[in-house]
Amino acid sequence: MTIAKHIYERLRAEQTGKRLKAELAFLERYQAAMEANQEKLSILRHDMKHSYRLIYSLLSTDKTKEAMEYIKKQEEFLL
Repeated sequence: MTIAKHIYERLRAEQTGKRLKAELAFLERYQAAMEANQEKLSILRHDMKHSYRLIYSLLSTDKTKEAMEYIKKQEEFLL
């Protein structure tokens, strides 16, 4: 009975090890995806800040028409 128990425990440990390796691989892929998304979000924030500065500059110099055209172009780009 002890030999069977030992074999069972070894097989269980091997299965657990395989499962843990699969989970680790999944978490590594997930982390890489999250890092890539953080980078994309950082770029998007930078671009939005630039757009807002441009719109603010146009509006503060009474270039309302140019600001509206810029906003329209941005809307078209996003669609």
